[in-house]
Amino acid sequence: WEAFLAPVDCCWAAVRNLKEAFDDPFTAERGMVFTDADGNRHVGPPIRFAKEPPQPNPKLASFGEHSVEIAREAGLSAEEAAALKARGVI
Repeated sequence: WEAFLAPVDCCWAAVRNLKEAFDDPFTAERGMVFTDADGNRHVGPPIRFAKEPPQPNPKLASFGEHSVEIAREAGLSAEEAAALKARGVI
């Protein structure tokens, strides 16, 4: 699709998976990839309204922050959820 649409005068963009987004030269060029305090990489928005580089949203949950609560809501006991967390499953 990219080869077909490249010469066409219209707005379009390829849909990327996360690895492709991290590896895309455009995201590096625009400074869109950043790392949060936990060491997780994120792709920021392509449009910025300030000169500062993109930053993680402090309101976002960290990875796995609510996993135990979700497991409990799905019907697991507190002990089962804790065991899964201890094993790194959630």
